[in-house]
Amino acid sequence: MRGFMLEAPGRVRLCEIPQPQCGPGRVLVRPRAVGICGSDIHAYHGLQPSMVYPSALGHEIAGEVAEIGEGVRKVKVGDHVVLDPAISCGTCRTCLAGKPNVCEHLKVLGVHVNGGFADYVAVNEEQVFVIPDSIPFWIAAFAEPLSIGAQANFRARTCARDFVLVLGAGPIGLATLAVAKDRGARVAIVDSVPRRLEVAQQMGADLTLDLMKDDVREAVLGATSGAGADVSIDAVGSQPAIDQAIEAVKIGGRAVVLGLSPADVGARCLPILKKELDVYGSRMSNHQFEHVVDLMAEGRVDPSPAITHRISFDQVAAAFELAESKNVDAIKIVVTF
Repeated sequence: MRGFMLEAPGRVRLCEIPQPQCGPGRVLVRPRAVGICGSDIHAYHGLQPSMVYPSALGHEIAGEVAEIGEGVRKVKVGDHVVLDPAISCGTCRTCLAGKPNVCEHLKVLGVHVNGGFADYVAVNEEQVFVIPDSIPFWIAAFAEPLSIGAQANFRARTCARDFVLVLGAGPIGLATLAVAKDRGARVAIVDSVPRRLEVAQQMGADLTLDLMKDDVREAVLGATSGAGADVSIDAVGSQPAIDQAIEAVKIGGRAVVLGLSPADVGARCLPILKKELDVYGSRMSNHQFEHVVDLMAEGRVDPSPAITHRISFDQVAAAFELAESKNVDAIKIVVTF
């Protein structure tokens, strides 16, 4: 079968690789759409510390069940599915404590083992979630970013009375916005790219702030009668974004660090202490896939405005070039099979 392999930092090629076997409790999936994530680009540049070379990239996967192993009951051949890319051991202290997303032996599709940029991918039954046939594969592939946004809102305890500030209107920031809106919150979102702020408005943002023009803290104070945001969620990972997330949140508020940065960043301790903030990390997702599939199936969340480009698998190298190009019109790029 074909696989788009990252053989070493900066070196990728489409080549023949062995087809994975479908053993007991396993499901063989034929990918139909796979999103390109910022972490894929980090891996290409050698900035993904967990990356195992060589591996087929791709962890935002929607596809069709091609084969099921002995004992599989959750799905059948022909089902349309999305995949949770996290592979947890189920037996370590962290898994037993109900946090498989931070398993002590965590592996991830497209990072530690071959991912979705291949003709087939084999996964454990518990990683597979059926989607309605009515959801196109190219939209369903956004389930994984949505699951990350759902986890961030879960960690923040976002509720209907909250004013939420999201730093960054990339795919993860937009996913976080969409889930916060479904929870009934008012949401402000910040970015420096006007096109991304336009998409954020389409996806329900109550307030969009241009980092190059607006005073974020003053705008948030103005929208909250001087209190500040109940919740701030950093979906960038830069030092300025984390600083803004801490500064704009109210006394006694909650801040979530979600953005991934290849560089070390930190938070200023004094405002955290003075305001007695709850500060949370958020990694991948913990039992959020069924929820986000329901959100899409019921029409409560429509991620399609964020998916700006669809490119066929035989042009996957060009898709990665576009993802790297800093094209302001490119938000989420999905490769279709």
